[in-house]
Amino acid sequence: MFIQNFERTLININDEEYDLAIKNLKLSLENFEHSERKGYENISLADILNMAGTISLTKNELEEAKEYFEEELKTNPNSSSACFGLGEVFYKAEMLEESKTMYEWAVINDSKNKNAQIRLEEINKNLNLPKNHNSVLLESETEKV
Repeated sequence: MFIQNFERTLININDEEYDLAIKNLKLSLENFEHSERKGYENISLADILNMAGTISLTKNELEEAKEYFEEELKTNPNSSSACFGLGEVFYKAEMLEESKTMYEWAVINDSKNKNAQIRLEEINKNLNLPKNHNSVLLESETEKV
């Protein structure tokens, strides 16, 4: 069931049928633990949750997207992609401070996450802060002193 629903999800995404994609992805999530995932063994639960969050974000279902990204963080607390997703949710909700914090964590968790770096620079500009300002890093440096 996982494979069947996951493959349908990929087709739905390709066809930009996001309502169907999220339905099939929910079924994939329900069957994830009970499937051998033949051919998809490298797909993790965090990957599926991130896809669901991203699709929900595309549909502008912010609360649903937030729940998926938070669930992804529970499975992988250092997930840059989950932090970035939450940053996007907060950004769309015009919660700039919260968005900034999540982009900061996304950068901290993966310094190669270019999307997070770009978004952090944009937020910093909107908040009249230096381009590379990262309050999370500043706080951790202050705690060491």
